[in-house]
Amino acid sequence: MPPNINYVSVLFVNLLQPIFDLFELLEQSDPKGPNEVQAGMLENGYAVSVIVLSALIVESALNRARYVRNEPQRESAVDTLKRLGAGDLADDIEEVFVLRDVIAHNHIWTAAIRWDDSSGMALNSAEKLSAYGDDKFNRVVDSGTRATRRLHLDAFPTRIHRATARTVLKKTVEALKFLERVDRRYVYLSQPWHVTRGNTLVPFYKWVDGL
Repeated sequence: MPPNINYVSVLFVNLLQPIFDLFELLEQSDPKGPNEVQAGMLENGYAVSVIVLSALIVESALNRARYVRNEPQRESAVDTLKRLGAGDLADDIEEVFVLRDVIAHNHIWTAAIRWDDSSGMALNSAEKLSAYGDDKFNRVVDSGTRATRRLHLDAFPTRIHRATARTVLKKTVEALKFLERVDRRYVYLSQPWHVTRGNTLVPFYKWVDGL
């Protein structure tokens, strides 16, 4: 007799509180946004952490969706979203995953910079080393602006900042809500699911919507 399967190792709900905590720390770091070259060290560090965890949430939720649908084949998050009818959202999430790769693989750029008395560090030129990036990167990132074409996410690693993380987090919730509309067996966080600030319960969707 086959075993009675009654547990599935899905991570995404376990990442909601850490993302909330990191974004709160980001807000407390007095983020000022980037100059042409970089954001502040704390702002950049917290922002890239939020972005990577957000991408993991989307991938984990889509893995659960495929499991529930009894679709054991390997498939990218973007392809699953397209197959489920996510439309333009799938293209937005592709940019999120490209940014995840930029951070996780620490794409190396070289740059010529100067000091500007009004704005601080300013950029004369920048070039990504050829060892980094792939066809997805080349498709979604504008080499001139060093940002993605749809969501305008910074692809220059040290320039990633609060606004970049905010956009990614909102797209993450948009993807979760899409999956929930398709089938609550995939995702169900609108009951609502809470994170905590001290002893206060904070509805996760409502918090992200208000950023």
